[in-house]
Amino acid sequence: MKIAVAAKGKDLNAQVCERFGSCPYILIIDTETLEYEVLPAGNLSPRSFPAEVLTNILRMGASTVIAGFMSPRLVGPLTSKGIEVVTGVRGSVAEVVDAYRKRKLDTLAASESVINIRGKTAEEVRWALRKTGREFLSIVPVLIGVILLIGLCEAFINKKFLLSIFSGNPLEDSIMGAFWGSILIGNPVNSYVIGDVLLKNGVSLYAVAAFLTTWVTVGFVQLPVEIEILGARFAISRLLVSVLVFIMVAYSTAWLMQLF
Repeated sequence: MKIAVAAKGKDLNAQVCERFGSCPYILIIDTETLEYEVLPAGNLSPRSFPAEVLTNILRMGASTVIAGFMSPRLVGPLTSKGIEVVTGVRGSVAEVVDAYRKRKLDTLAASESVINIRGKTAEEVRWALRKTGREFLSIVPVLIGVILLIGLCEAFINKKFLLSIFSGNPLEDSIMGAFWGSILIGNPVNSYVIGDVLLKNGVSLYAVAAFLTTWVTVGFVQLPVEIEILGARFAISRLLVSVLVFIMVAYSTAWLMQLF
């Protein structure tokens, strides 16, 4: 039986990570032989971390995932695949593996698929604030790059070209905005800057609203990973429903703006 443990280091003496989503390594451990494989996770972006790590955990056959804390958005895909998620643990990886083996041998496994015995602490609040600060600082260079890129694009892409893509027809503009937003998935902050430039160049609010909402939520590029983790039916249904909903959101936004 294999288990996946979020760890701060590459060996069994490493400490278990407080947060699964920010751990530098995932150790896939065979509980019978104690042989293990190391999955580096520290170089993954916050956007790609869940999909890539969960896909590897499923591929390598781990039946249990152990961490100090795991976000519900990560727990759901794992438990839906029959994988047990154990949180609220501390200590070294070796200690956790030993405790896990004894729990299995003594048939003391909890009936719940998710065990969480650790509440929110001041340490977790400080961790959240530090992570928020790091996320903000990581966005700044990207945002500056987007602003510079938009400046270059304005020099080469004129207003006439934009208006040839967005005709002014509400339905067509909403569909085109949703299409480009779904493909060019990215950071929410960047979408606001791009949306402002589009509005100033005469693109309709229908197109911009659809673009903004699909930019951070749909994501055609991550569809293969969603299919792997959540199943083809759910992933494709989510994508299609999201596009339709955001076209309606675009109409609603334009209508509300006209009232004011």
